[in-house]
Amino acid sequence: MSRYEGSGTPEYAVTYGYPRILGSYLAVNAIPDIWMLVDSADCATLRSEFIHDNHDWNSNLMAVDGRHRIANSGACPNSLIHDRRRHLAEQMIAIGNSPGRYLIPYPAPIAAMVGVDYRSIYEEVKDQVSLELLSVRPVEALGDWLSGYAQIMEAVAKRLPLAEGAMEENSVAIVGYFWDRNEADHKANIEELRGLLAALNLSLDCVWLSGQGTEHLAEVARAKWILEFPNAGRTAQILAQRTGATLVPMPDLPVGLGGTIRWLEAVAAATGREELCQRFVAREAPIHYRAIAKAATRYFVNRDFFIATEGHLAAAIGRMVWEMGGIVRLLVGAGALPEADVGPNVERHLNPAQTTLGRRIYQLFEEAATLPVLICNEQAVNTIRALPLAAVFMGFQCPGTHHLYAAPFMGFSGALCLTDKIVNSLPLAFTMHR
Repeated sequence: MSRYEGSGTPEYAVTYGYPRILGSYLAVNAIPDIWMLVDSADCATLRSEFIHDNHDWNSNLMAVDGRHRIANSGACPNSLIHDRRRHLAEQMIAIGNSPGRYLIPYPAPIAAMVGVDYRSIYEEVKDQVSLELLSVRPVEALGDWLSGYAQIMEAVAKRLPLAEGAMEENSVAIVGYFWDRNEADHKANIEELRGLLAALNLSLDCVWLSGQGTEHLAEVARAKWILEFPNAGRTAQILAQRTGATLVPMPDLPVGLGGTIRWLEAVAAATGREELCQRFVAREAPIHYRAIAKAATRYFVNRDFFIATEGHLAAAIGRMVWEMGGIVRLLVGAGALPEADVGPNVERHLNPAQTTLGRRIYQLFEEAATLPVLICNEQAVNTIRALPLAAVFMGFQCPGTHHLYAAPFMGFSGALCLTDKIVNSLPLAFTMHR
């Protein structure tokens, strides 16, 4: 019997993952000239603390003077049944002259049921504010966190002015990059992707999202190709229709050496650069394979791995681990879990109850022949308490791990960096739990 005794049943337990509104906060955090008025109680602003100075040390969602980029209307069950138009108009005026470009009134689920017409309120006060309004339909405020992230991108994509006739021959844009914090891991990822594309004689001129404002996002008009990452929602399609760019679906993330090569080959095939890709891979891949060979044989081969984080990232890491000789025993996704070849007999869960997740990690830990590695976010760690295993934090939310220097997890360099993290987690675990 497992040492873990969870409470509750899957039907009523807290699930693994996050609500839609938190995904929308991550998108606002990634676009610094957007402000949001959440039609909700003051806990809506407090939820920003999941991100600001917690998961993201460089976030500016909150301010010491109280002018937070994510504000709230102070709604409560009593106030929602009354006419709040004047109150909401006053709040739009108070926020609407902040430095930036867009104001998004965002209904919490309870406000979504009431169906407030925020645009008509904005029309009454638009001469008194400098920020433009971006509308979110109340019914679209329901769902999970990944759809909330995509929803903000889609709203911007529909309204952002784009230059006509700006397309450039070798220009590409990435749409749907999951920028969950403004730290050096994600900044390094973008530079790594930029270098990979440069090897194919392509210029990465725009990334949705990458911690840059709407002026940068408008550079998507230059792109001849739009690389559609998994969390794009409808954004890439909207932009491609507006600009005439060729849409290139990229269902797999460039994580691990094999994943990076497959990603490059997909880009090359779509852009007619197969020969450049072959030469680049032939030159770079052996160098990086030699670099990780000893790590693979010593710390990956026949070792059990449990992976739990945002689903597309979990699948990409799982394939990297399996290709390096590891055994992926558990693959858990929050918000999504794409099909991925991560080895035989893998137990998969999408948004499981946290009690179920914790119980399975305990059970699989007791069956492991060697010290296993858990690659996960904080939510997964919270399910296992003080279980003695090696842990590597990846994805949102990871407030205990930060990056002050370049630490990519995508591309060739990212494969080495992620291997470093996994390898270095094991000696520490051996020392602490021997």
